[in-house]
Amino acid sequence: KAQVTSLGEAGFTPATIQVKEIHDFDQFDTICEGKQFEVPNMMLETGISGGGGSGSTTLSFNGKVVIHGGLMIAGWGFLLPLGAIVAKFGKHRDDAWWFKLHRIIQPVGLLIAIISWIYALRNFSALEAKGVDTLHYPHAVCGIITMVIGSLQPLNAFVRPHPTNEGEQKSSIRFAWEIMHKSLGWMCILLAFSTIGMGITLLPPEDNTKFTVILGIVLALLFAVLLFLVNESKRYKRNKLPTKEHVINDHE
Repeated sequence: KAQVTSLGEAGFTPATIQVKEIHDFDQFDTICEGKQFEVPNMMLETGISGGGGSGSTTLSFNGKVVIHGGLMIAGWGFLLPLGAIVAKFGKHRDDAWWFKLHRIIQPVGLLIAIISWIYALRNFSALEAKGVDTLHYPHAVCGIITMVIGSLQPLNAFVRPHPTNEGEQKSSIRFAWEIMHKSLGWMCILLAFSTIGMGITLLPPEDNTKFTVILGIVLALLFAVLLFLVNESKRYKRNKLPTKEHVINDHE
């Protein structure tokens, strides 16, 4: 049962649909019988009264979208790419700094992403939008692929072959494992950003703008970290190279 509270402009979906009663809230979505409804605010309002008092509880569909999107940007948009950047460009630092940081950042980022994934599976029904002319179904499928591969990366890391000591030749098994682990990691990150981008396009204009700005800030921060580590690595290598004076003294 739904009551239209605002018709808006002629020919457009009403700005607000106030739902008085719904029996299966888990299936409540902007897709109904294969048709996509672009509704900025879909609210479930339940009046609660008892003991002479009254109140109301409001659950916002848009609020759930914001929670899901925010967690995914935190996990797949920032933390997991950050850990990958540190592992790729931070190896010049001593005492396996990159590995220690990578081992902390990646599980935290993946945990946040898994929480967001479970939250989406419980609250949205985008997988039912197959055949609908929107990005809801591709967004859901890409998200599932990203999460499945990403969730297997810790197991992949757990069974990694032991690294070779300095000066020793890398074993073929270790070489193959590094290619697989790194390739799957970067593939997941690229797919995650594509999925996040699709998700942002599905948002109402106001939320679309906010998430676009947030994602832009996150990308700028990641790029800043990347530049810092690359420049630091160059300085480190220059300081490690012997100068001409040192070379002459070594031959004397």
